[in-house]
Amino acid sequence: MRDPQAGPDAPVFGLLVMGSPDPRRFHNGMATDFLTQIGALVSAALSRLLPH
Repeated sequence: MRDPQAGPDAPVFGLLVMGSPDPRRFHNGMATDFLTQIGALVSAALSRLLPH
């Protein structure tokens, strides 16, 4: 995750990890649009907690 207000070269301040105990839940053919959007939303929400 990166602070969206700091730009695309901002340092990373965290990771968002998603998993499932079901080995068939995720596969190579799945799109990543939803994960990209969730990452952007989480980054924006948590960046408010960063010291500025």
